[in-house]
Amino acid sequence: MLELVGTVSFRYTVVSRLNTNDLEPVYHRAAKSVKDGEASTPAAVFEILEPIYVDDEKMRQDFALLAIDPKGRRREACEVRSHAVGTGRFRPRLRPKHRHCDHRHILPEKPAETWKEIYPSEQWESGGRRLGNRNLTLLEVYANREIANESYRNKLAVYEQSVYALTRQIVEMALEQWTPELLDKRQG
Repeated sequence: MLELVGTVSFRYTVVSRLNTNDLEPVYHRAAKSVKDGEASTPAAVFEILEPIYVDDEKMRQDFALLAIDPKGRRREACEVRSHAVGTGRFRPRLRPKHRHCDHRHILPEKPAETWKEIYPSEQWESGGRRLGNRNLTLLEVYANREIANESYRNKLAVYEQSVYALTRQIVEMALEQWTPELLDKRQG
C-alpha cells in the first residue's frame, strides 16, 4: 500500500505539481480507513485516493514538459532515477558519497560555443533542466567525469558503452546531433 501512496503522490506533486492542500484530507481518510480495518487491500485504499490520482493522459502531458532545477528538487530526481533503474521505490541513499551512477546532461548546463551549431542557445536553459536531457540519462560516475562538457559527438561513444539501457538508447535515437525536437520526443 505504501508503494500505491508513493505513486499517487509522485504523480500529483512531482509530475503534475498540483496544489498539495487537497492531499491531507484524502490521506487522512485513507489512513483512518486502514487503521479501522475498513480498507485492507490496495484496491480499497485506491478507491479513497482516486480523487487525487492524476489520470494517465494528464500525467503524460505534464511529464512531457517536466523540468527539474539542477540545484534543487534532489528528492524528485532520485525518485525518477529509481523508477528508471527499475527499483520503482524512492530510496534516499541513491545519492551517497560513493555511488556507482550519476545523471548526465546531454546538453551541458554550461554548453560550449560548439553547441550553438546544433541546439539554439535561447533554449539552453530550459532544455538543460528537462528530464529527457538530464534525469533519464544515467551514466557511470567515472564516465560522467570523463565527458563533462564535451561536444555531443564526443559523448556518443561513452553513451554507447554505458551499462544503462536508457543511456544507450540516446545513440540509437540521435546519432548525429541532440536537438530540442529529440528532447521532446525522448521525454514525451
